Amino acid sequence: PGAIARADGSGGGGVDSGMRLTAAAVLSAVSVVALSSSSCLVWRNHWRNSKAVQTADDVSYVSVDDGNDKHKLDIYAPTGAQGVPVVVFVHGGFWRAGDRSVFPAIVGLYGNVGTALADNDVVTVIPSYRLFPEVKNIDDMLDDVAASIAWTRDHIAVHGGDPNKIVLVGHSAGAHLLALLASRPDALQKRGIDPS
Repeated sequence: PGAIARADGSGGGGVDSGMRLTAAAVLSAVSVVALSSSSCLVWRNHWRNSKAVQTADDVSYVSVDDGNDKHKLDIYAPTGAQGVPVVVFVHGGFWRAGDRSVFPAIVGLYGNVGTALADNDVVTVIPSYRLFPEVKNIDDMLDDVAASIAWTRDHIAVHGGDPNKIVLVGHSAGAHLLALLASRPDALQKRGIDPS
């Protein structure tokens, strides 16, 4: 009485071990996602009083908006910012993948960087740039990054940043592109940036 018959007819009480394993795997997967998500700033910002705001998103940084999402940037700033330092944060992605809005539903990876820096009184600009195979050489990527830096210099005051206090930061491929720009004054000069 009260025993659950096994599907294979062998009797035995309880839940089939295969079902237990499947249930445990599903529960484990849900727990991992919930725990990793709850530790991210995207979720924590719902529970804490953040002074960071995304002041603009999908802003074109090229002179003529060509509709290419890779020629856009997002801006995060502290509420009421005026003349604060600026970080241009260039995303990673091994030159073939990635974007300023990578994993927005799970961790909001680069948005978290913008939020964290804005919480510390720094305006943050996070541009996207064209990738392989859309572009055939790294010079096009360098030009996109240089164009986003020039846009930042020319427009960041409107968002509370000081155009004379811009720091360049990158993750993975983004850091590589910034290092190349530091050694390629011609790429910066093409966009009207004095490399000195």
